[in-house]
Amino acid sequence: MRKLLTGLLIATLAAVEAGAQGAAASPEALYQRALAAERGAGDLQGAIQLYKQVAAGGDRSLAARALVRLGEAYEKLGSRDAQAAYERVVRDYADQPEPASVARIRLAGLRSSSAAAAPRTAPAPALTLMYAELPRLRLRDTPQFDLSPAGDEIVMRRAASERDPLLGASLEIVNSGGTIVRTLLAAQRETGLSSPRWSPDGQHIAFIRRAWIGSDSSFHDLMLIPAGGGEPRRLISDPALRIPNPARGGVFWTPDSKGITVSTAKGLVTVDLEGKIVRTAPMELRFMQHVIGYSPDGRWVVYDRTNDDSEQHEETDIWLMPAGGGERIQLTSAPGLDSWPAWGSDSRSVYFVSDRSGNSNVWRLEIDPASGRPAGEPVQVTHYTDATILYPSVVDGGRRLTFAIVREMSAVHVGSPGDIASTRAVARGVQPVLSPDGQTVYYVSQGEQPPGILAAPVSGGRPRRIATGKPGGAFFQPFALSHDGASLAYFVRDGRETVLYTVPAIGGPAQELVRLDSKEHLVPAWSPDGSRLAYAHKGGVYLIPVRGGQPEKLAAVKSIDGWSVRFSPDGSHIALLGWPQEGKPDENVVYVVPAGGGELRRLTSSEADPGYKEGLEWHPDGRRLTYMYYGHDWRGDETRVAYMDGSATTKLLDQPYPVWDYVGRWSPDGRTFYLISSSRGDWGLYAHDAATGSTREVWAEADGSAGVPEFSADGRTITFPVQRATRQLWAMELTR
Repeated sequence: MRKLLTGLLIATLAAVEAGAQGAAASPEALYQRALAAERGAGDLQGAIQLYKQVAAGGDRSLAARALVRLGEAYEKLGSRDAQAAYERVVRDYADQPEPASVARIRLAGLRSSSAAAAPRTAPAPALTLMYAELPRLRLRDTPQFDLSPAGDEIVMRRAASERDPLLGASLEIVNSGGTIVRTLLAAQRETGLSSPRWSPDGQHIAFIRRAWIGSDSSFHDLMLIPAGGGEPRRLISDPALRIPNPARGGVFWTPDSKGITVSTAKGLVTVDLEGKIVRTAPMELRFMQHVIGYSPDGRWVVYDRTNDDSEQHEETDIWLMPAGGGERIQLTSAPGLDSWPAWGSDSRSVYFVSDRSGNSNVWRLEIDPASGRPAGEPVQVTHYTDATILYPSVVDGGRRLTFAIVREMSAVHVGSPGDIASTRAVARGVQPVLSPDGQTVYYVSQGEQPPGILAAPVSGGRPRRIATGKPGGAFFQPFALSHDGASLAYFVRDGRETVLYTVPAIGGPAQELVRLDSKEHLVPAWSPDGSRLAYAHKGGVYLIPVRGGQPEKLAAVKSIDGWSVRFSPDGSHIALLGWPQEGKPDENVVYVVPAGGGELRRLTSSEADPGYKEGLEWHPDGRRLTYMYYGHDWRGDETRVAYMDGSATTKLLDQPYPVWDYVGRWSPDGRTFYLISSSRGDWGLYAHDAATGSTREVWAEADGSAGVPEFSADGRTITFPVQRATRQLWAMELTR
């Protein structure tokens, strides 16, 4: 009780102090303090009070922006007051186009999210918000937090700076209200940590520590620290472990809390609490594989892995293997993603995340604990329609299921490249493309069922549906608009096949061109004259007539990025990113092949450019291509240029660390390269002047995470998505 009263007194004094400071501060200063409270300190309640003060002021533009931020803060808390804040913007501030547009889009998202409740045929399970705003998540990494066995506390990795990872991260214990209970480890410069994991008996926390030496951060230690606080102890270090990627591998405890297992290049290595290796179980580690942990009886290990024929890692299933190694048992085989498995409390069930229903949700599969075989069909546990679900975990003796929810709200922005900060949101969606005349924007729907491609007037108005189905291509632009703006082309998954369609840009029946026995994420490319489409499939480059006919195979390599195929501006060549040989996943090559048939030619060499490449784009002059290049170490993030005449590749830009440069597009006049870059986790939009070599930020990360832009044919109109996300931890009561 004394602790509670002390906390209330501190909170009251802080509120009085904030009120006193607010009286003397300008509305703009209050707004900036509110942003800092919300995004920097994570003080949502403090930010809400400041946003309310700003909204009560006389500056209508600032008040409208504050109300939007107020709604987003309420969303993070799971409060229904978010809807009232957005409705006020739409009702009272219609003269403020950008805030009003964002408010309408977020209102639509909240209304579509109402379908996230349990099916009407069953009573809704009891849900509890455990943590209002999780640290930024890399959706493919293992969780950087873990719940205590009782589920009442959370151990959390928290970065000291969102801009500079070299400043390290702290290890903290927080309660379900978000209050820091104790700091186990303070952040240390050039010392990182990941994968904190609580022991089943609640006494210890294991984690991976890594140290930077120059640009190399591959020096890993397995560490142990008492959960109640104390000095950390190193159990074992590289090269004994050889942990390929601790953020994506596995760190988990044996059920008796006497050992810790780590996924390594050797397999599953288990050490005791003194650091002695007690068991090594052979296991093949794959890209994007997550090894979760032992069954409560200690007999099995559960994990997800990509399918053997999943060329681009978009097909994953749940597997078991004996704890000491042996025969692998496949538990699921549905198309799409089955991932993030977690054991029930009795070794008789596995919970996992699947998109088999069309949306990301938690499913449960009964297991025969003796044989490890499925004992029935999976059963859906959660029923969300507008969120990504991650990291299910059973706590509190099997009475509660916890999971992370990431809700993304993406607004399609349209405006002038000369004043990107003043672009306006016209629709809710992702991956937009402009018509050549700049009057219509096409985009992939978000939060709408069924998913598909929509079109909206740039001047404003009701969107219309062009195509139904989620277009293939998990990265970059998933569909293609013909150069004359008359037709769209896209791939859609149909069971275990991938189908290429075209559809009129004004809407109408879709035409099927080819059906492929493939699970790849593919994106077609239009020839400039609109007569043919190019695509990649299982290492081959193909051309197919748009009016119908058989595909023509132009060339082949071992493997091709299915979303990288690009026609040159004059239609004479096709460029792509491919791999000349197996066994070197980080060394792909820029290729070109004549569209009329001929020799496949390399434009990059393994000696000069051995690193991984993404985001291949033609310069408008057709004589060169740009690509994002990872280089030799984790800071390798430059944009490079390959030349059609065979000249050596050159660097276009590389902004100083800690800015991470990613992929982009050329303006139609070829003078400016627009790319997304990050220094804090979200993506800002930058413009690089090719003539002067200067680069400037045109959309700040703090204003929402920007996507790769597209242009009208004359370059006078630009479109790009701006995404904002909430990341929360929830708990569901388990009734069975």
